[in-house]
Amino acid sequence: MDYAKQYLAYFDEVYKANSVTRFLETGKEKYKPLGANQVLVNTLTLSGNYDYSRSAGYTAGTVSNTWVAYSLAMDRGLELTLDVMDADEAQVQAANLQDSYLREKFFPELDLYRFTKIYADINGSSVSGTNIVEGTPTADTIVKLIDDGISLLNDAEVPMDARVIFISESSYQCLKESGEFFKIKMASEMSTILNREVETFDGHFIIRVPVARFNTAATFGSGSNSTTGTAINFMIVHVPAILAIIKRNILKITPPEINQISDGFLVQARNYHGCNVLGNKVSGVYIHKKAA
Repeated sequence: MDYAKQYLAYFDEVYKANSVTRFLETGKEKYKPLGANQVLVNTLTLSGNYDYSRSAGYTAGTVSNTWVAYSLAMDRGLELTLDVMDADEAQVQAANLQDSYLREKFFPELDLYRFTKIYADINGSSVSGTNIVEGTPTADTIVKLIDDGISLLNDAEVPMDARVIFISESSYQCLKESGEFFKIKMASEMSTILNREVETFDGHFIIRVPVARFNTAATFGSGSNSTTGTAINFMIVHVPAILAIIKRNILKITPPEINQISDGFLVQARNYHGCNVLGNKVSGVYIHKKAA
């Protein structure tokens, strides 16, 4: 048995989900770089209509075409050394190291940072009094609570397309147990297979978020992170309202043969990224959090 342990073809890996915020990432054509830690986004502001004069004709309006700078605040990294003998005995390969790092370290931190930054931007904006609500959803109230958020975005003329609902597992459970929603599903699915998965809500894609990544604030420490705010129940987001950029995400693995530091695999990772809510689009985010 001791001999066989050296040749196991699988790894006892930590259970971790991939990124749930990948839908928010912004294409490079929508911004331009400014130095090392900033990007520029074009903002167009028009004046309103005037009365047309049959004698004088048109009244001159105004247009402001400016570039607004947004900062990339997260520059994180990690260096690990895996001794060549340990690597040989465990059959560790570069692909396994990369996959484990992304799932266990990079994706959870990326999602947590993005949600906390979105909350901070909305909390500091002109819509903080209306677009941030707190309470405890139940099976009887969850549908109404989401409807309230959708209605608020509709009244603010936020486009219906490209909206998503990020939802905690506990709030998702309430949604599945909602009597109103369950009756709708039973009426629409005449099947012998019971499927209670909720994928969309009135045209909004639903994305479930692990509780450790869904919070209003967090401390990003040395080697570990911790939530320091309040758990979020759900968040309705118009994707174009978010500027989510990964400027550099690299993982280098130096083999023992050329590693000048030690006799092992040298693993070095760097993640340089940022997340902001665009200033003119703060009305495109609605947040429902637990009571403090």
